[in-house]
Amino acid sequence: MNRKHSETGITDEAAIEGHDLIHNAEVEEQRAHGDQALTQPDEGDAPLNATKQSEPAMAGQTGRRHSAMDKIKETLHLKK
Repeated sequence: MNRKHSETGITDEAAIEGHDLIHNAEVEEQRAHGDQALTQPDEGDAPLNATKQSEPAMAGQTGRRHSAMDKIKETLHLKK
């Protein structure tokens, strides 16, 4: 169930999707422009040019990438 916040009227799902949209745009900016990008990588992220092994999806996972907001809600036990 999505509840509306009184300040903005935006649902949790819309806020998460908006955050993910902006984050993905920043990642694409960094990928396309490298050191000349106007955005900075997130703290703790590996450099985009580093090669990494893709991990197979663990059993029981839906394969959907969790946003930072999802991780925070899960940590604070706010997911319903």
